[in-house]
Amino acid sequence: MKKRVFTTLIIMLTLIFTGCSSEKPDENDSLVQDATNNFDIIVSNNIENKIYHSELNHFGFILEDSEKFEWTGDPSTNDADFSLSFYAEEFIAAGLDVSMLEGNTFTYQEASDNNPSMIIYTSDVSNEKETYSDYKEAFEKLLDKMPGQLSTLENDGYILDIGLGFQVHWNGEERENKDIAFIINADDLIGAGLNVEKLSSWEVMKNKDATDTQVKLFKVYYLK
Repeated sequence: MKKRVFTTLIIMLTLIFTGCSSEKPDENDSLVQDATNNFDIIVSNNIENKIYHSELNHFGFILEDSEKFEWTGDPSTNDADFSLSFYAEEFIAAGLDVSMLEGNTFTYQEASDNNPSMIIYTSDVSNEKETYSDYKEAFEKLLDKMPGQLSTLENDGYILDIGLGFQVHWNGEERENKDIAFIINADDLIGAGLNVEKLSSWEVMKNKDATDTQVKLFKVYYLK
């Protein structure tokens, strides 16, 4: 079952750069609502994975290896309106020199207490002061501020473009398996010594667009 799902998700992820279709502005409200509702199904089915950081005012969803997808409860708080955090040790073992990450698209966070070392990418959406009632409203309102950065896949999925080649994918309601995938631009990581062939849980994604020279990695998280 997992093999079939994984193969299907690879096809879906390949289609991100070839087969996804951005909605017209007048259809954005419906797209945002549908994408939010489907994301909320995943959160509700895996409610034990939902987190909240009071200091950052961040809602989040924790995944395998303590990796996280987070979104802000107030865009005016800081520039990390969306963030992806992923386990650093796998990348370090594959040659990454974290001291070379300073000043590029990533931030390295050392391990502390029960938290492993992480590599973090953040995306700024807005500086407006907002007050959201809960994680779902916060997610929906942020998507609403990003027309053109949310798109659909023909085989029932949603793609959120959070800039610079970074994306988050989640399945739609018609799919039995409610999974999430990260797609990251690995160029700065490679520039800091990463050998992508030595990664164990991330795969290199083939770009169908010949003009796209970014090296992208993807990882699928299997959920309920």
